[in-house]
Amino acid sequence: MRKILTLFCLIILYIGSFSLYANAAIGKWAKPQYIKTYIQPNHPRTVMMKHAFAEWSRLTKDKIIFRYVNSTQDSQLDVFFVDKISKEKSNSDRSIGLTETKTSSTGFIKHATIWIATNAQNGKKLSDDEVYTTMLHEIGHSIGLEHSNNPKSAMYSGVNVIQEIDKSDLATLYKIYGWRK
Repeated sequence: MRKILTLFCLIILYIGSFSLYANAAIGKWAKPQYIKTYIQPNHPRTVMMKHAFAEWSRLTKDKIIFRYVNSTQDSQLDVFFVDKISKEKSNSDRSIGLTETKTSSTGFIKHATIWIATNAQNGKKLSDDEVYTTMLHEIGHSIGLEHSNNPKSAMYSGVNVIQEIDKSDLATLYKIYGWRK
């Protein structure tokens, strides 16, 4: 009986280690210095979105660079602005941003789509700070980051005014991409 219990515990640990690894990252870009990015043009938040992308590039010391293209047919990463994120699409009644990534069988991100809401699901207009924090967060997902437990991190699952791209976010990126500091 003791052997069976030990074997059972080992199997649970083995399976658990795979789920922990799977949640460590969404994937990574094969060429992160050349991510062809389309941002919905002529929207009041387009410039703000470009600033959020520039901040990720700056803080990674240009290890990740977003190259803007004029068409979704030429892009690897698309950004769209929507009135609200539907509860059905996000599986949450609080979402104000959403990112979907498609990865290859080798774990590289092939394409990502980001949706940024201008209003909360209850119809309340979002502040510039809420939207910008959401942009930083969703870009983080689009480059491979999962949620953080640190409320000051851009990758924290809730939105607050003290969030920014944190050293822990950058350390995780360096680990995912195998970069040296």
